[in-house]
Amino acid sequence: MLHLRLIVPTDATDEVVALLESTVGTAHLVVLPGAARSPAGDVVMCDVAREAGDELIGALRRLGIDESGAISVEHLDLTLSSHADKAEHEAPGDGADAVLWEELTEATHEESTFSITYVSFLALA
Repeated sequence: MLHLRLIVPTDATDEVVALLESTVGTAHLVVLPGAARSPAGDVVMCDVAREAGDELIGALRRLGIDESGAISVEHLDLTLSSHADKAEHEAPGDGADAVLWEELTEATHEESTFSITYVSFLALA
């Protein structure tokens, strides 16, 4: 399971909540109105089956949440909940095979930065 923590502009909260509620594989939806200070807005949290995560993150980005608020994703090592079990069962595909493309892109970018250390090692080689 993945845990999504979103900062959502107040005027977009209803649309985001509707998206989360209609996405197969989500559980544990929490809305904290006005809880975010910087950027200002509502905090919306939910758990999502890994295999449904990539599509959901893409939909949130299409709504502009990454620009007007924030999208944070955490991997959950353990979730004890019949709601989470149901969400994982209903989600299409297999969680072990699921790829979060945003995570892969970010990791690839961070690990492929041209640095002075890399150049030094090349010069020494």
